[in-house]
Amino acid sequence: MKLLYIYIILGLIMSAPLVAVSQVVRVVGLEDNKEYVALIKEESSLKHQEDSLTINVGKIRDKFKTDVDNKEKYSAQILQIEGALFDIRSKLGLISGEINSIEQEFIIESLNSGNLVGISVLSPKIDSLSSNLGVLTSNTIFSNNLPASDYSILKKAQAKELSIAKYIDIYTTNYNSIANIEDRYMVEEDIIIADSLYEKYRSLHKLNNVINDTISDIWSSVYDNKSYYYNLVLDKLNKIPEIEKFGAKLSLMAQKKTELIGKYNSDLLSSYYLEKKMLLENEIDIAKLFSLGAARDSLSRAMKQLNGLNLQLKKIEIKERIFIDYDSIEFSKPSKYNYSNPIPEYNVPVRGEVYKLLVGSYTVKQSPSIFRGAYPISYIRDGRYSYYIGSFKTIDEAIGSVKLLKTKGFRNPVVIGWIDGVKYEVDMDAEMGKEGFAYRVRVDFSGDLPEEVVKLIKDNTVNKDISRINESYTIGLFDSEASATRLSEKIKVLMPDLNVVISEVNL
Repeated sequence: MKLLYIYIILGLIMSAPLVAVSQVVRVVGLEDNKEYVALIKEESSLKHQEDSLTINVGKIRDKFKTDVDNKEKYSAQILQIEGALFDIRSKLGLISGEINSIEQEFIIESLNSGNLVGISVLSPKIDSLSSNLGVLTSNTIFSNNLPASDYSILKKAQAKELSIAKYIDIYTTNYNSIANIEDRYMVEEDIIIADSLYEKYRSLHKLNNVINDTISDIWSSVYDNKSYYYNLVLDKLNKIPEIEKFGAKLSLMAQKKTELIGKYNSDLLSSYYLEKKMLLENEIDIAKLFSLGAARDSLSRAMKQLNGLNLQLKKIEIKERIFIDYDSIEFSKPSKYNYSNPIPEYNVPVRGEVYKLLVGSYTVKQSPSIFRGAYPISYIRDGRYSYYIGSFKTIDEAIGSVKLLKTKGFRNPVVIGWIDGVKYEVDMDAEMGKEGFAYRVRVDFSGDLPEEVVKLIKDNTVNKDISRINESYTIGLFDSEASATRLSEKIKVLMPDLNVVISEVNL
């Protein structure tokens, strides 16, 4: 990536490392810009902090794996350092954008004014009379064959291109962080650390979406302007075969872009790689056509560097884990609960959906023996000790276990649900249904029912058939209108345009 960055700026930015900010800056001519120098210093300081924290967190992770007795302490330390690292990396992304903005504006102004300030002393100076410069667009074949206003636009496109590599660097850095988060998140057992990792993923994902759009805006301008003015010059000089050759390449590239849509993490980066490669090929051909050896050699090196990059990044989409243990009810003799294994207190999950059967509420803790060997049991302190049996994903599953508990002597089990931590009592009469009636959900849809709808139905029902009749699907049977309505509402949220109808069936 750094090689591509060096190519794109083509001598306008020095590639030497920052040894002393006051003496060496990335763009010659900005040494006296106080804001720029301060940002460079801050960026260097933040990178140093990032390196130190990365080393420290690595050491603590090693201890976390081996020192079982102190896992909780190390877990808290890792969480704290990860938070600090995330803050630092977020600041680095913002500062890099500000630095890039100052550099880009400075270079464009320098090009427009014809001022050589800002060009590295290590780079060949632009001579307006020369016709064999390393920067293709600086050669007189363009300045002599384009109006001054059009040539100015072409130079701006060349200057703008330098910023793309920096944004790609930020994007890929964030992408690598997301890949690391994915590896840790999927195996993390501590819900606090897992939640922190997921929040960092969401923030980095949002940031990369913004960066993706920024790259798209800059590159589309660069690509369109360069392609247009290259063809304009070729047309003026009657180089029709070259124009036709470029057109054929454009059609082939468009086909390749279509084939890659949705295949990688960023359609934009995949598209950028193909368009950048084709544009470089065209630029090399132009350099050869007009015997611009210096430009051809520079562009050939850039092509080699581009081919060494990987911008077709594997798609990463982290789905939030719901830390809820679902358990059906079982009975055992003797009870699994005793003095050494007491009934646990239940921590209501702050996200997700869970249903339990309330079997009693008492002023004091109860002995496990009164629950007839049922498992799993838990209690919640809500002013009293409320005891619950089972843990179910859907209301239908919970309702299905009510009869089981009644056969075991529990008089009046009540289904209680929590959705994202909010408690509500299920209407048992409505859920148990009216005697002699059942309900179906009909979904009008032509063709195969979308996979996401099928998955939604399976995730929210138990043993419900999906049948196709002409251009509609029916799901059922449901014991109550409430449970059928609940499913239909979820389907409408997923696909608002679908026509979903509930029908009553006389049994």
